[in-house]
Amino acid sequence: YRGGLYMYKIAICDDEIRQTNQIEELLLKLFSFLDKTVEIDIFYTPESLINNVIKQGIVYQIIFLDIEMGKLDGVETARILREYDCDFILVFITSYTSYMLSSFEVKPFRYVLKPLQTEEFTKLIKDINQELDDRNAYLFYSSGRDKYQLRIKDVISIISQNGRKVQVSLIDNKVVEFYDKIKDIDTVLPSSYFVRINSGTIINMNFIQFIAGDEIQLENGDIFFISRRSRKLFKQKYSLFIEGSVGL
Repeated sequence: YRGGLYMYKIAICDDEIRQTNQIEELLLKLFSFLDKTVEIDIFYTPESLINNVIKQGIVYQIIFLDIEMGKLDGVETARILREYDCDFILVFITSYTSYMLSSFEVKPFRYVLKPLQTEEFTKLIKDINQELDDRNAYLFYSSGRDKYQLRIKDVISIISQNGRKVQVSLIDNKVVEFYDKIKDIDTVLPSSYFVRINSGTIINMNFIQFIAGDEIQLENGDIFFISRRSRKLFKQKYSLFIEGSVGL
């Protein structure tokens, strides 16, 4: 199927032919409505999907995976796939909510319960589309006459320095500094996973390691404090972020 600005490769792995056909039909219809190009591969065994990803080197942006399949279940399949690719959006298809806790380690984006409900699935695709748009977003800045861009999903935190300059911490322990105001940057960041925790600090909730009272430690070891003024907003946004992370 063709159309739109981005092309996404999608894999569906389910041993029920009727189920895969229904998902494929809905995906084509919904992504067409969103004006996005999609290419869909269907697999009826986990082994065939794993072979395509590992041996053939095929990269998928989205993988729909049935949890209950033969010898190799969906969780174990996802575990193997995550060793080779951490970035794909994983959606589990299941008949039982009991799998949710055991599958959390492989970072599912959402769970879809059988039988598929069109309204629920439509909302899921809208959320996935927004997530993919966010992942393709960049933060632009200038240094002298040169212009640069930072991939927003790689930003761990942003700290204001004297109100005129910002320090941006990135993955791989990289730090970038440039002139800008934190309030202006705050308006262009995805609100689904960025939150301003005090007047001079914005964090990416994907990198939170633990929270103790009003103290937050990020995965890079940095520790920040939530101001009293920001406490209520942070709790609201973090609750929504966690609900989305566990597929609620």
